[in-house]
Amino acid sequence: MHEINWEHLFSDEVLYQRVKFFLLGSVKNMEVAEELTQETMAKAWEKRLTLKNTEKLEAWLFAIARNVLMDYYRHRGILIEEEDEQWESRVAAWSSQSQEEFLDLYNALDKLPSPQKQVIELRFFKNYTVQETAQIMGKTPQAVKMLQYRALRALRDYVKPFDELERLNNDGEY
Repeated sequence: MHEINWEHLFSDEVLYQRVKFFLLGSVKNMEVAEELTQETMAKAWEKRLTLKNTEKLEAWLFAIARNVLMDYYRHRGILIEEEDEQWESRVAAWSSQSQEEFLDLYNALDKLPSPQKQVIELRFFKNYTVQETAQIMGKTPQAVKMLQYRALRALRDYVKPFDELERLNNDGEY
C-alpha cells in the first residue's frame, strides 16, 4: 500500500469539480453544490486516515459526498427513500462515467470568452432567467440570448455531443 499525497488530493481541481458536479446533479443549485463540496472535502480531510485501500480513494470521496448530500436533505426535512445499493451504483456509474467527457467540458468552458462563460454559469449552473442574467451582467435580454447562443455553439464545437446543456435550461428561453 502506497502513501497518499493528501495535499495533492485536496488541491486536485479536477476531482473537486467532479464532486461538485455530482452534487449539482442532485441539488440543481451551483452555490449549494459548492457549499456541499467544501463540506465534503473538509470531512474527507478529517477522516483521511480511515481510508485503508488507496485504490478506492475516489469511491471513498464520493461516499462522503453522498453522506453530506443525505445530511443536507435530512436537515431540510426531505426523506430519501433510495436504497444504499441504488446510491452506490449511481455513485459508481457517475464516478467511472467518462472522465474524459467531464474534462472536455471543463476545459471547453475555460476556452470561452469571459462574457460567454459568465452567461453559461448564470443560466445553467445558477439557474437565473434571461432577464436576471441580463440585469446581473448589465446587458439587454437580447444580448444575453445572443451570448448564450454563441457560447452553446462554441461548446458544441469543443465537446460533441453537447445537447445536454440545452436541456438544463429550465425556462425554455434561448
